[in-house]
Amino acid sequence: MGIIRRSAVLAMTIVGLLAPMAANAATPDIATAVKTLASIEADAGKLASYCTIVAKMIAAGADQAQTDALGEEMDSLIRSFGPEFESALDLHLDLDDASPEGQATIAAFEALDQRCAK
Repeated sequence: MGIIRRSAVLAMTIVGLLAPMAANAATPDIATAVKTLASIEADAGKLASYCTIVAKMIAAGADQAQTDALGEEMDSLIRSFGPEFESALDLHLDLDDASPEGQATIAAFEALDQRCAK
């Protein structure tokens, strides 16, 4: 599974856990979403937290029980990143990956994932 797809799985899992909160979140435009994701990349503490949860989600794989067990930790992490991050995830999942907008959010998640790989 490629890094992009891992990010998509992580994003889908995170958003699925946040469905009640996501309904109240305003949808940002693409530039705001990309800027929000870049801010995670630029903040060493947030990046470390993001990379930790990505590693745990990758380790969990398709095991729903392990993924569910990460729910509270993921909720806490997302809350710490703020509502803009939640909105960026929602937007990412709503976009067609082949669209220019979808490609922009994919590139932003790839940038985060590349930083985790270092």
